[in-house]
Amino acid sequence: MARKNLSTKIENDLQKEVKKLAIDLERPFNDLLEEAIRDILEKYGVEGFPTVNLDLETVKKAVSNYSKDGTLKRKIEFKKAQETAKQKVGD
Repeated sequence: MARKNLSTKIENDLQKEVKKLAIDLERPFNDLLEEAIRDILEKYGVEGFPTVNLDLETVKKAVSNYSKDGTLKRKIEFKKAQETAKQKVGD
């Protein structure tokens, strides 16, 4: 499907959380925005836009990165620190 550039402003907190989620899911930021737009179109009954189906493991991975209060855990920094420590031990 052809793509077109879109320029818009959104709340800073929304952008930050979507960026964090994109990193955790290892998916491009714009893919998540397109998925959200498709969900809105489906919600309001606009037909003709296929939904994105994620496999169970991808969903579990994303959910595991959130704590009960909804804030994103910074597992990525922890994993990087672990890898760095392993490399130093191996040297």
